[in-house]
Amino acid sequence: MSRNWQKHVFLFFLVLTPFLKNNAQESADSLLQLINSKSADEVHSGYMGLAEFYQRKDSTKAADYLAKVDEDIEELSDSTLHKLMVRKVVFYTQEYKNAEAVDFGKLILKEATERKDTFLIAETHKRISASYFRIYEYDSTLAHLKKASTYYKQLKDRTNYGLMIMREGGVYYAKGNYAEAMRKAFESTEIFKEIDQNLQLAHAYMQLGNIHYFLQAYQKASHYYALASDYYLMMKDSIGWAFSYSNLGLVKIEQDSFKLGLKIQLAALPIIQKSGREISVGNTYHYIGIAYLGLNQLDSADKYLKKSLKFNKRSNYLAGIAYDLKALGEIALNRKETDSALIFGKSAKAITDSIDNLEAKKEINLFFSKVYEAKNNSEQAYWHLKKYHELLDSTTLSDEKDIEQLAFEQQSQLERAQYELNLSHQRELLKEKENQSQQFLIIILSIIAVISIFFTGLISSTNRRNKYLNKELQDKQDLLESELKTKKSLLKEIHHRVKNNLQIISSMLSIQSQYIDDERVENIFRESRSRIMSMSLIHESLYKREDLDNALFSTYVKELIPQLVETYHVDESKVHLYMKINDLELSLDDSIPCGLIINEIISNSLKHAFPNGKEGNISIEMFKEDNGTIHLKIADDGIGFPEGVVPKNQDTFGFLLLYSLVEQLEAEIEVHNKEGVSFHVFWKPKEDKLLD
Repeated sequence: MSRNWQKHVFLFFLVLTPFLKNNAQESADSLLQLINSKSADEVHSGYMGLAEFYQRKDSTKAADYLAKVDEDIEELSDSTLHKLMVRKVVFYTQEYKNAEAVDFGKLILKEATERKDTFLIAETHKRISASYFRIYEYDSTLAHLKKASTYYKQLKDRTNYGLMIMREGGVYYAKGNYAEAMRKAFESTEIFKEIDQNLQLAHAYMQLGNIHYFLQAYQKASHYYALASDYYLMMKDSIGWAFSYSNLGLVKIEQDSFKLGLKIQLAALPIIQKSGREISVGNTYHYIGIAYLGLNQLDSADKYLKKSLKFNKRSNYLAGIAYDLKALGEIALNRKETDSALIFGKSAKAITDSIDNLEAKKEINLFFSKVYEAKNNSEQAYWHLKKYHELLDSTTLSDEKDIEQLAFEQQSQLERAQYELNLSHQRELLKEKENQSQQFLIIILSIIAVISIFFTGLISSTNRRNKYLNKELQDKQDLLESELKTKKSLLKEIHHRVKNNLQIISSMLSIQSQYIDDERVENIFRESRSRIMSMSLIHESLYKREDLDNALFSTYVKELIPQLVETYHVDESKVHLYMKINDLELSLDDSIPCGLIINEIISNSLKHAFPNGKEGNISIEMFKEDNGTIHLKIADDGIGFPEGVVPKNQDTFGFLLLYSLVEQLEAEIEVHNKEGVSFHVFWKPKEDKLLD
């Protein structure tokens, strides 16, 4: 049956071929007529059309016609100049002549600048940046992207402005600056959400997935890839869905789920092949080869990796070629062919040395370390392993200030959303009261009007009016209740996302701390994680609570204390914790500083109160006094402070943070250094509860 089908298709094309040839000839003839026109627009359009016509038929003719497109461009209209710029850059891109695309773009940019055509300037900067990116000139890419975004902002073109921000993130991601890449990706998602650009939003989620993938945050990467996949399906973009699905498969491969990853890649491959994007097809072949390599099916791995290499060489995708050569070296290494593995590695290194791709360089050095170890060359193995770790450190979020800033930005977004939610609720209440007043006035005026006419008409008119108003009031009440329910759900989602982002930051700190040899710096990272964890727990306790109006602070404290014990590796058989926490409701403005105060004091006791395995007790009490003041008491029976030490006068970070938080809480604090240490914090709770 398959052979018959092939015959039918073959016969169909035999019948159709003469018509295709006639149509093609007619097209070429019409284009030749255009170049003899007196209109410069038609002449240049003819030359461009002929170059495209001969692109796959006669490269010499195509090049000759293409060169004529550059002549006398000052005579072209704005619209024709823009169309020719796009078509010629696309032509160069298809031929993998990105340097020529840059030169042509600069020629158009000069003409557009002389015409003061802001839109064409912005579009040309965008095209030039894409060409620079393909030849790994990232600094030039960024320069043109920033210029393009400036012009799009002037044009109030939010879609392209967001796209430029997202591409800036892509450049930072390629350079290994994941903190800046993440900021740009988040910024672009907010823009696309505002203007309801779901397809671009899917691209942004894909980029966030890629960033988290290279940070080895695979669960978060899968989350963003799945989001992108859903948006592509919603937009009926099968190609985009296939790319996101393929990336999900790559995550599974990285998690050593080779069979599942292979199954996903094979499902995505046919759709990606239909896209005609050779680089993407080559990448998918590479992922399939890596999956087979993980399954130790070396012949299949070799087959698909060589397919990938063929596509990447055809498209001149240097990074892809380097990854393929490295993977082929892995196969040779598995076969104990260390000399062949070394040759593959050196070929890959020659390519990575010529491009700005930190991830590829990192992987090549790790590969060399394995090869030289197999060859018993410990000196070279150590040198490459050391180089790998240097590159690894340069491509991680090592700047603690950057991480804390990300946490602060997420916290600010939550507070802003809560403020807007409360403000919207107050406006709705005010509008409802105003509507009630208007309705009452209408009823009174109706009664007066009807009395002036006749008594019977008054009764019937009033009844009809009341029924109408009651229905309208009920409809508005139902609408308000629906909107309030939606906003409560939105607030819970915000708490959930902030909690997730804080956990990501905590995980990144944990990963970074593994590469720290200095115990003091490691302690700083541990304390930072503890503080971030305390804030994360507050948001977790809020979004898990079914009734946000009654989110109890006591629940948060009971979850925080055991995690602190685990963080500082305390022997619970020697240090006993006693908690007596009344059921209290705190506003978010009180919850954050109060939670951090508890974190600082308990952490201090766990670290210093019971040295050398000393046994002891830590107690925490929290209740509301008769005058409405909240009293927080934390005490231990440990060794206490050294004689003469006044906590308020200490310049350590922990005590400075503690007193700063007390001031933020508008509280008073008392410290007693007798039979251990006890802290007493008193403050009046804020009245602005969540969603009140």
